[in-house]
Amino acid sequence: MSDVPTNLSPNQRALRRFLKNRLAVLGLLMTACVVGAVFLWPLVVPDAHSEMQGWVHHPDAHSDEQFAAPTGGNLMGTDIHGRDLLSRVLSGTRISLIVGAIGALVSLVIGVSWGAIAGFKGGRTDAVMMRTVDVLYTLPSIIFVIVFMTTLDGFLPRFVKSGTINAEWVPFLKFAALFVGLGGISWLTMARIVRGHVLSLRSRPFIEASRALGISNLRILKRHILPNSLGLIIVYLTLTIPAIILYESFLSYLGLGIQPPQASLGTLIADGAMQINSIRIYWWLLTFPAGMLVTTLLALNFVGDGLRDAFDPKAEG
Repeated sequence: MSDVPTNLSPNQRALRRFLKNRLAVLGLLMTACVVGAVFLWPLVVPDAHSEMQGWVHHPDAHSDEQFAAPTGGNLMGTDIHGRDLLSRVLSGTRISLIVGAIGALVSLVIGVSWGAIAGFKGGRTDAVMMRTVDVLYTLPSIIFVIVFMTTLDGFLPRFVKSGTINAEWVPFLKFAALFVGLGGISWLTMARIVRGHVLSLRSRPFIEASRALGISNLRILKRHILPNSLGLIIVYLTLTIPAIILYESFLSYLGLGIQPPQASLGTLIADGAMQINSIRIYWWLLTFPAGMLVTTLLALNFVGDGLRDAFDPKAEG
């Protein structure tokens, strides 16, 4: 017999299963450490913001050699402009996490709405909506974002020149467009998963009873369908964040994502890769940003996999 109390709710059982998963707990601790470091660093080092965004030269940097290898004063060394690389990496990680979180929320809103409506309505509505998803799946999603960001880069200067928008709005608009673009290509899997779950729920007795009582479809979705799908939604939301961070890093590596003087892990990796030459390799410029990216993605994937196993209705314990 199982030693798990029988009076536990499904969410409490899921929490117990999650805490028994060592990799999931390790991923959660790693994620907490990364998030704590990137958001507390500016409080610990008040001038880190200026070092990360301004052209501040390291006092030990020379005019002909501004690269400094990791030392006691600079744990990750300095970059091409003599800036502390540790501050740059933490700043880039913070921006990548923000982009990943907001992009995942955009994906969540679109995917859950689309999948819930398709699954609940059924019939022709479901067929049309899901065939649309199938068609979108065949398109190279990252190419769509590249074309979208490139087109935006071409149109924004025209709007600024014509006085339609203020030049100060351009960085914000590009940042917002990055959220929309990344979220807009990441909702398809979420829609399919939610739709399948809603299909299994809509024929349950409590849904039929709600319909018999004359409760509107919108209210049934809000009060019964979505709350019962919350665990599944959280799982795939957690798995979407690292995917969007990876997309953002790739776009920033190509110069289509985060723009200077801001930095993301993608731009830092691109800067490090540019310094690889046959004469000398400044290894720290590539190793530390890439290592932070791998660590962050690995931690988030551990958490996502752990949540998926914990909310699995077939799991025991």
